[in-house]
Amino acid sequence: MCGAACYHTHIHTRACTHTHTLTHTHTHHKAFDCINHDVLLEKLKFYGVSGKFYNLVKLCLNGRYQKVILSHNNSIESTWEKVKQGVAQGSILGSIFFLTYINDLPKLATIGTKILLYADDTSIIVTS
Repeated sequence: MCGAACYHTHIHTRACTHTHTLTHTHTHHKAFDCINHDVLLEKLKFYGVSGKFYNLVKLCLNGRYQKVILSHNNSIESTWEKVKQGVAQGSILGSIFFLTYINDLPKLATIGTKILLYADDTSIIVTS
């Protein structure tokens, strides 16, 4: 399952105004590995990415392979496998792709809910 391992939830109650606030913070530790390439490419088109740069990004996303090497001395390694989703974490473009991918998340908020994004952290604030 793709997703994060870190959640923080806080509930604050104001007795005099009878309002309740729930704050949920989510850190996306493995979110870079979960990005759907087709969805990302559509979002890049939506934001105006086209032409040679779009084709280069598409080639980089769809043409990646990886393998795991456990030991150089004993030649313990997996076979090469095609990378079907995700972007390179720790790279400049990977960060930009991730932010592009989640940029419209706050638009999903309903009345009384606010979604705040900062880097790979998401906070959801619900007030009643």
